[in-house]
Amino acid sequence: MSVLVLTFTCWFFVFIPGLIHVKLIRYLRISKYYNRSVIFAIVLIVISILMWKDFEIQKFKHMRFIGFVPLVFLLLFKSLNNIWNLYLKRDLYFYQKYSKDFESINSTWKEFFIQFFIVFFPLVICVFIGELTKQYF
Repeated sequence: MSVLVLTFTCWFFVFIPGLIHVKLIRYLRISKYYNRSVIFAIVLIVISILMWKDFEIQKFKHMRFIGFVPLVFLLLFKSLNNIWNLYLKRDLYFYQKYSKDFESINSTWKEFFIQFFIVFFPLVICVFIGELTKQYF
């Protein structure tokens, strides 16, 4: 049960600001909230390391690195947002369907693909690393 709770917490940490309620991304641009999010992501990593045996017992060996997903998401967002600031001299805008928000209306296709890369890459890479290491650990 606790493995599933940790997995959903890590997924929702990424999916809610990345796809569902993209206005939360504005808070990640403020360093105070970004630093708090990094601390919370590190706590999730520590919890996932402490639950290492629980992943083996419940046959979720490929999901052992799921605790790293929020931190990878935050690092990708910060680095790509900084690159986008250099590229267009403005922040990275995330698209939300049926939104009349300024950022959602003015987002470009490049930003849309970056948004999906930021959201899905951490999950894919952490599950892939878990699959690779499943037979060795």
